Amino acid sequence: MTETPWLFVSVGFAALVLLVGHWFPWPSKLPRLGAYSIGVGAILGGFTIWRGVVGDWETVAGLVSIVGGSALAVFGAYGIDWLVGKIKKANKAERTHERERTK
Repeated sequence: MTETPWLFVSVGFAALVLLVGHWFPWPSKLPRLGAYSIGVGAILGGFTIWRGVVGDWETVAGLVSIVGGSALAVFGAYGIDWLVGKIKKANKAERTHERERTK
């Protein structure tokens, strides 16, 4: 089976998911990590269709592994940023309290 038609199907799938996600009437603003997940999922889904049709599951598994590791890094970075922000906020509140107490 030739791969070329499936490449076009895969590109169309990824583009369609991205366009629907872009114009979907979300009830509230989509968080960045949610938007990242939808975007990467669309690309990964398209790639999986393209390679899976010809039985190239090893490449799909490799890409899924890379995407998974990358997702852990991004989610971890957001978690660290959140924690650092909480610590900075607590330190600022403590300094403000200390200044008010020494007046």
